[in-house]
Amino acid sequence: ICQKDVRMRVCEHALNKNERTVLFMYSIRSIKQDYKDEYALINVCNYICRDCDEQYQGGMNISAYPVIEMKALKEQYNATGGNQLFHIILSFSRKYGFTAEMAYRFTMLVIEELKQYQFYYGLHTDTKCPHVHFMINSISMNGERLKLAAVENHIKSVCKSVMEKVQNNSHILYH
Repeated sequence: ICQKDVRMRVCEHALNKNERTVLFMYSIRSIKQDYKDEYALINVCNYICRDCDEQYQGGMNISAYPVIEMKALKEQYNATGGNQLFHIILSFSRKYGFTAEMAYRFTMLVIEELKQYQFYYGLHTDTKCPHVHFMINSISMNGERLKLAAVENHIKSVCKSVMEKVQNNSHILYH
């Protein structure tokens, strides 16, 4: 697996497609860093956009300007201090057959279940393993200050659920 740092959890799932079993591996990790300064959102957003094809970028509860819109949500709830974001990475191992397109389709299924968050994402294919960076606002859509552990656990749960869905309908990732 091609990650270097922090808190990694690897999940393995077998999938049947045309009578062959493919083992997919994905991992979820968070970058443990203080994102408290006024440039945190800009810096992480720029990193996500770097080397990322426009078709593999997007967001939830934002339109064209993720940094401006995330700051506006914080201001709406008078929650501009403290940690500005969570940076979470979802990685896929090519060793087990995960292509960039399959990673993107899997990510789209995950995103459907994360509507309570405001976030921006980008799929990077510049390393051995395709991976998706999520920049998640530390304030929920209803103004609640989020906790990293809770967000991480929710994303892990959603990924597990999506993998179960994929196991029952493998064609989802194979068009």
